[in-house]
Amino acid sequence: MNQSTAPRTVPRTSQPLTCPSDHQALSELMCFVRSQLEAFVVTEADGGDSGLYRRYAHIRRSDGQTDVGRVGIRCVHCHSAASREDGKMALNAASFPKSTSLVYQAARNWQRYHLMQCPTAPRDFKERYLKISGKRGRSKKHSAKYWEKCCRNMGMVDGTELGSSEEGVRLRTGEFEDGAGDLVMLDLGLANVVNSNNVEQCSDQARSVDDIHGYNDGMNDGVALLPVSPVEEPQARRSSNSAMLDPARGCEQLTSALHEGPCVSILSNRLDASIISLKDASTTVDKLKASLSLIEAARQMRCSPKGIIGDNNDGSLLEDEDNVLQLIGAGMYELFAGMPPTAQRTSNRSEERGDEIFGDDLPAIPPGSNHESCNNSIHQNKRERRLGTDSSKLRKPYVPLVDLGAPPAVCALVSRLLDCTENDGSGGGVRVNRFRWRRRGTSCNTLIDEVEEDLHFLAARPELLSNRVDCGKLALFGPNGGTIFGREKETAALLDAYDRATSLENWCGGQGTRDVVLVSGYSGTGKSSLVWNVRAHFAERGASFILGKYDAMQQLSPLSAIMLALGDYCDLLARDEGRINEVREAVTAAFSSSGGSTVLLNLVPNMHKIIKANKEDNSNDQREFTFAGRDVMKCLIFQVRTLFRATCSRENPVVMCLDDLQWADEVSLELMHALVSDSDIQGLLFIGCFRDNEVGAGHPLMARLGRIRQSHNVNVSAVHLGNLDMTSLNKLISESLRLPPGTTFPLAEAVLSKTDGNALFSVQFLSSLHDEGMLYFSLISRRWEWNINKILSKDISDSVVEVMVVKLLKLELEVQEALKMAAAFGGKSEESLFEIIDRSADGATSSTINSLDEAVVEGLMIKNGSSYRFSHDQIQCAAYFLIPETDQLSFHLRMGQLLWKLASEEELVDNLFVVVNQLHIGASLITDKSEKINLCELSLLAGKKSSAMSAFLPAASYLNAGIVLLAAEDWEINRKLCFDLYNSCAEAEYILGKYVSMNCHIEEILQRASTLQEQLRANFTLVQSLGSMGCVSDAIHTAMSVLSQLGESFPACVTEAGIHVEMATTRGLLLSKSDDEILKLALMEDPEKLSAMKFLQLITFYAFTEKK
Repeated sequence: MNQSTAPRTVPRTSQPLTCPSDHQALSELMCFVRSQLEAFVVTEADGGDSGLYRRYAHIRRSDGQTDVGRVGIRCVHCHSAASREDGKMALNAASFPKSTSLVYQAARNWQRYHLMQCPTAPRDFKERYLKISGKRGRSKKHSAKYWEKCCRNMGMVDGTELGSSEEGVRLRTGEFEDGAGDLVMLDLGLANVVNSNNVEQCSDQARSVDDIHGYNDGMNDGVALLPVSPVEEPQARRSSNSAMLDPARGCEQLTSALHEGPCVSILSNRLDASIISLKDASTTVDKLKASLSLIEAARQMRCSPKGIIGDNNDGSLLEDEDNVLQLIGAGMYELFAGMPPTAQRTSNRSEERGDEIFGDDLPAIPPGSNHESCNNSIHQNKRERRLGTDSSKLRKPYVPLVDLGAPPAVCALVSRLLDCTENDGSGGGVRVNRFRWRRRGTSCNTLIDEVEEDLHFLAARPELLSNRVDCGKLALFGPNGGTIFGREKETAALLDAYDRATSLENWCGGQGTRDVVLVSGYSGTGKSSLVWNVRAHFAERGASFILGKYDAMQQLSPLSAIMLALGDYCDLLARDEGRINEVREAVTAAFSSSGGSTVLLNLVPNMHKIIKANKEDNSNDQREFTFAGRDVMKCLIFQVRTLFRATCSRENPVVMCLDDLQWADEVSLELMHALVSDSDIQGLLFIGCFRDNEVGAGHPLMARLGRIRQSHNVNVSAVHLGNLDMTSLNKLISESLRLPPGTTFPLAEAVLSKTDGNALFSVQFLSSLHDEGMLYFSLISRRWEWNINKILSKDISDSVVEVMVVKLLKLELEVQEALKMAAAFGGKSEESLFEIIDRSADGATSSTINSLDEAVVEGLMIKNGSSYRFSHDQIQCAAYFLIPETDQLSFHLRMGQLLWKLASEEELVDNLFVVVNQLHIGASLITDKSEKINLCELSLLAGKKSSAMSAFLPAASYLNAGIVLLAAEDWEINRKLCFDLYNSCAEAEYILGKYVSMNCHIEEILQRASTLQEQLRANFTLVQSLGSMGCVSDAIHTAMSVLSQLGESFPACVTEAGIHVEMATTRGLLLSKSDDEILKLALMEDPEKLSAMKFLQLITFYAFTEKK
């Protein structure tokens, strides 16, 4: 039976896209493309673990199952290779259009992103493509409709036409139809199927088309055979070999190298046998290494004796460095394109004849960079054709590598080499002025050395060689960006300090020298980024890294940074499963022998993760310690030191960093001093960061650091960060834009002139250039480009905050409002605060969390768990400046009122400090008397809560703020509230040593008091303060006076006989009862007797110390 009439038992699962009528509707190039594609149907096997298309999400239905029956298009070369070898498809080898009208676009995408990158297509196939793409010609109108009509003749329809709920192309009858062989003509945009008689008339033409396209009966194997003309490379190589052997011909061969034959062959013959073979270079990295070999070959040729090159005038080729750069660029072009750039000279000649520009070829790189956007270059070609403009002098004489699928970073370098003699005054990133190239400020002596440096840069960064560039998204490296530039010495200084802190020699004998590193510099120089970047090196060496940061708008929370760092440290210890049991035993033993850890547990909740408290054990085996006054501060410092003594060692070192020390409180500085000078803590490295321009000689930080430097056992290292130099800034821009340093150097020069190299300022300036369209991603060249003239003429403020304000004002109003709220709360704020605010019916605060998430996407904020923080405190300042100065007080008051009104009782307790802070900032605007009293009550709660946490400085601030809101009549109306505020404030000020203000509050209390009970608390504070100031006699006399008012009088003159009488009386009372009876006695409940016992305890202590 004839094969054509044999019954088909198995439906066809693939069908070539090409048909005999292609040549009548499409250009030769698009006919060529169609011949290398086939349509196929997804089967159940395609979606399995071993399926050819398992990497494509489009073959999955919405329920996750394989979308059997969907039609896609694929590369015939890759499919054949994948089915025979490892079952994997190359990138972009297949696609799944959503409708038949999009098959044409899918084919164009395949042409652009896969054709020249196809790993299985033969070399002669790619050379054939380049040859055809250089010809001038274009498809007829409505070529996309032709593609769609052909697909429908094959039996393809949209899934919606068949009633399918899944998108994509399907087969009308379940298999491909034979209508694909019909000739389809396009006449004035209308597609008509020609009858069978026309098929015979076109048979001869169809056979010629088959010859051109390489289509034959072998398509059932999935491979298109492409007859191509013989490559003349062997002949060129033999010519070049003879030229090298013949000095008289060598110069002539080199002179014509840019116009005749493969350039790689010429240079590679000068290489030593040990250098990588250029012919074997397959991957992009290998080709870059081969390009380095070309550099070496060019350098050897330039260093050769003049006689080898020739004595005629043509020998100047190698003497002119520009010609050598062009020769290297031509060689690199051949490596990446597979043929020399001069293969496109036919297109130049057709342009000179005025032929119409072909429409199916991909657009070339624009001739200049001073265009406003990427689309301008496309419209420019149309305008030139319409107006008859001659652009042959502006158009490149070669197809840009980017159109052939090469990485954009490589394309930029090759274009600079091939165009090195062109002088583009705009310097906009496409062509670079060769004179600018000479001023890169590197150690390179020649332009060839700079090219070599760029090649090394690309070869060492394979991530820059990807074709998948995120279009339009500017990923800048900068402060807190995880990558630093130009800080090698500073990084080495930190690592050296760590090695000293953990070295065995330093701790021989148990007594070593503690190391402190002070990192200083202006805002935005990258102090935090430096430490954050080095933390990975610390972790690799087995250290625990903890970080705390002070906030300018949260200075009412002393110890906040240290407590945050300690909380993270306890969390790290608790998550170390291999060490946690040992840590718990050591910590429990250390605190058991030192009086407990009550104060530290109140401040650091994560301490409970490593200390499992048992109430029965505490009541039976441990003594309960209580502290008052300044003893609480001393106890806190001692307990923190105890924690580090028990957990920190040379084997388990700790690196502790406190950032923005210029805003640290005195208590934090005192605790810092105690830690770094403790000789019993081993393996601790302390790093402090601060702005040296914001601390003068009289600043508390400088005074404390001066005392630390005077310690004999502390080694202080100073690391100062300045602005980035030209080389470092260029590296930052180069890696951010994924381009070689030589390409980005003009842009780096412009940025340096505007920002003076400040890291944060530079990053924000680049971001503003991107926002304003001066730095943009070109969809044509597939890389970042810029307009250097506009950048140089751009006016910019000297303050990064002002630059950031301009940027923030371009955001959506909802995002601006959310940033204002976050800035008002400080550098860091919890998500729960914004959830409460979002409950408001006010439209301006209805989507705060969503708006903050947009700020995170913009890089303005960082979200960590349930907390938001600004990427830099300067960004916080800029966000706060969005609030008009005249509205700042009312803004804070409004935020506090919203939180106070909308929060539940539990939420109010959790966010008490935030609510009180916001209300107190705008308290001067409160006019309602009841609201003032309510705020006084909140202030009292906040003060008591702070005192319970040993945070007495904010406690005094809260209480004083509440006192300011009181009026004279409140002593009668809200008497208890007034006494509580004044007494609590006096107690906090006594602990802080602020005796002047304490005495003022005590005097007010004693004047307002009308009963003894109202005076007792103030008198007790007064007696304590007199004893602390060394006035022991005055303290005893004051206590005795109070005791006499409580009915516990003492004789003015005490005799020995009287003492014996009192002792005998007491002994008789004790002997009259057994021990069990004494233990069963009721506890003292009389408030006056209890107060008397407190005063007696003080008198006993002072009398004992005074006697001694």
